[in-house]
Amino acid sequence: MTGVLRHSAGISLGTHGDEFRLETAFQPIVGLIHQRVVGYEALVRASLAQDGRAVSPYELFQRAAHVGELVRLDTACQKIHIPTFARLSSGRDWLFLNVRPESIVEPDFAQALVGRTGAHNLAPRQIVVELLETPLDRPDLPGQLERAIAELRGFGFVIALDDFGAGHSNLDRVLDLKPDLIKLDRRLIVKATQDRAIRRVLPTMISMLHEIGTLVVAEGIETAVEASIALDAGSDLAQGFFFGMPSPEVTRLERVLPRLEIMRAETTAEHTRRNGLREASLAPHRTALLRAVDLFLQRAPESEIAAVMLDHEAAVRCYNVDQDGMQFGHVYSRGVHVARFLPLDEESGANWESRAYFREAMASPGKIIATFPYLSISGNYMCVTMAIAAERDGRRYVLGIDINWD
Repeated sequence: MTGVLRHSAGISLGTHGDEFRLETAFQPIVGLIHQRVVGYEALVRASLAQDGRAVSPYELFQRAAHVGELVRLDTACQKIHIPTFARLSSGRDWLFLNVRPESIVEPDFAQALVGRTGAHNLAPRQIVVELLETPLDRPDLPGQLERAIAELRGFGFVIALDDFGAGHSNLDRVLDLKPDLIKLDRRLIVKATQDRAIRRVLPTMISMLHEIGTLVVAEGIETAVEASIALDAGSDLAQGFFFGMPSPEVTRLERVLPRLEIMRAETTAEHTRRNGLREASLAPHRTALLRAVDLFLQRAPESEIAAVMLDHEAAVRCYNVDQDGMQFGHVYSRGVHVARFLPLDEESGANWESRAYFREAMASPGKIIATFPYLSISGNYMCVTMAIAAERDGRRYVLGIDINWD
């Protein structure tokens, strides 16, 4: 893409409303793995025709909503975004168009969009129809929206769902509309910088969306740390001030590459730091487990084995599980045990065969398995379980330690 080529249009909202001048600003959307600019979100910039005073997008759309002309404003924005993009496009990038559900369900919306893109030599596959996060408060709207999205997809348009994880963009809407792309609400990334639990859960959330069949865009990225979190969690694409400000001049790849390098350096440093802390925290428990296995094979008393396994202050509980996953013998705890989930506190007869750490330990006797942190059923803390399998009398057993990871 080269140059700054402006295309503007005027619109008057309401019978005696102000006249607004509309122009396009583009914000780059970056492929975190492919390391390139994959597309641009078109954002409207408005000013009053009379005096040139800038009007925020929020104010513009509030005025349109007040006079019942949101659909007409949506259409006016498309009519400036599409030709502006067409003049600048490399032919292998996406244009993200923000569209409200009320606009998408309008009769002949898809046909009209095909006509607008074709008039400027753009293929539908270059256009991402980004469904804005709004309540579907008309009872007939969800069904109409599903049919309209199917029609757009039939023409070859790419479908995106905005602001997942906030407001009305939830899992139900994802499953109903089956978008090609999902934009994560910025607040998820921000919270992940502040809360370790959310940071741990974010990769699982993104993995779930991948399994549904959608790519994930982390939006609102403003810092190298936020970009690193998005990359580390498995986000495919990202957008935000860190990579480029909205501008009538499109952001070139050479301006984005230094940002990607900063992001990768931050990610590498964080991995090194986190892995070092994890290994340092697990090291004494590894030693304890290996010593406990020796005692187990020597048929030492349970209490003596437990004393070794609970020697470190972070070790909360220890136990033995047979090759069928059944817990046997005593469960030994450090200090006073207070149940968080009282009905689940009694573990006699518990079977842990379905737990991944048990299956992994059974498959590799002598190898110590360590889980990622999870909520302990037995206590009010985040827990890491370490386990090792050993063979005795022709049978395989698993020795486990629960570690307070808080």
